[in-house]
Amino acid sequence: MPTSLEKALGVFNSLATLNDLLWPNERWPRMSFKPVKKVAAKGGHGPIRYTIVSYNPEGEIVFEFRKPKGFIGTHSFVVRELDDNRVLFRHRIRMKVNFKGGVLWFLVIRPLHDALLEDAFDKAENYLTGTQKRSTWSVWVRLMRRLLAAK
Repeated sequence: MPTSLEKALGVFNSLATLNDLLWPNERWPRMSFKPVKKVAAKGGHGPIRYTIVSYNPEGEIVFEFRKPKGFIGTHSFVVRELDDNRVLFRHRIRMKVNFKGGVLWFLVIRPLHDALLEDAFDKAENYLTGTQKRSTWSVWVRLMRRLLAAK
């Protein structure tokens, strides 16, 4: 994305704050941690719970899953400078799942997760570049959101 590393780190470090410029809390459950965003803090978003196991304000945060049961591993956000005026925002999941967790991941969480991340990266890009990009959710994502909201 065309921007400076300094501006991109500003967006990255706003994650899980009241002025979050990365997480799309306008359309998804807010990400939060108690007491604050730091190593060993517990939190998450919606039914997804995790603990911060590593946080470097220079561009990397790693979360370890606590819920749902059957998700064993981590996910992370990374910001890297590509050259003087381009940065890369990356999200990575490294996890194993049991059978039940695998079914839950494949049918429900993965499609929602991917739509949430597209919204997050759109939000960051829009802020950093002044664009107005907004990804379209699939029919499956819209259906899952409706069903889960009805609970």
